Amino acid sequence: MATRSSIAYEREDGTIVSSYCHYDGYLQSAGAQLVRNYSEAEKVEDLVVLGSMSYLSDRIYPSVGSNHSFETPEDGITVFYHRDRGENLEQTAPTVYDSFDAWFEANDQEYNYLYVDGTWQCKTYDRFITDIANTDEVKSILKELI
Repeated sequence: MATRSSIAYEREDGTIVSSYCHYDGYLQSAGAQLVRNYSEAEKVEDLVVLGSMSYLSDRIYPSVGSNHSFETPEDGITVFYHRDRGENLEQTAPTVYDSFDAWFEANDQEYNYLYVDGTWQCKTYDRFITDIANTDEVKSILKELI
């Protein structure tokens, strides 16, 4: 069963760019991945611009010469619907919202991550977290990796 999420970032003009992620959206997985591997604005934008993904992993781009695909994923590489599954880009492209409020209302995945000013935030079904790096769920995973 999937734990769906959205992964988004806020642009300087206040608009929000967001992509869907199907699997492992919970704080201990996607949340920890985002804090650990996607804490720079450029990397976040590179991730989201590729659109909907099956699952998030350590890196965005496969090794040169890799046969990375949905059927044969390279270890540690995020799998995207368009790039790796061949799905229509128009149907899997990121969504742009006019404002934080529009993004907040539209996203009903179990976990909705938003990168703002160098910090990952998260809207869940029962709370809004302003800095997921300071949650017990994410801290425990990051501590295990040290």
